[in-house]
Amino acid sequence: MFRAQRVLRDERGFTLVEMAIVAVLISILILIVVGTGQASSALAEKVACQSNQKIILDALVSYHQSNGSYPDALTDLVPSHIRGAVPKCPTTGNAYQYDSTTGRAWCPVHEL
Repeated sequence: MFRAQRVLRDERGFTLVEMAIVAVLISILILIVVGTGQASSALAEKVACQSNQKIILDALVSYHQSNGSYPDALTDLVPSHIRGAVPKCPTTGNAYQYDSTTGRAWCPVHEL
């Protein structure tokens, strides 16, 4: 009878150490997935911002070819060279910096 009780006691379930190891492994996997998602989001914002800068650059080149000079402000590109509104940085929501003497527009966060 003593032997039967001992066998049953050994087979009841997982030990505390086994449960702790599983909890640590699950935590590590969650951290990997969350970190990858945040990195992907930041990369997508950077690519979108650089795409916006290229749209503005193309509009500036087109404006310069049509008028012989660069516009005084990026808003002068609407609606003849940019449809809708002038794009803004998707990360900060701020307007792009612009130098009307050189025709250069840039984002302080995601420069090309």
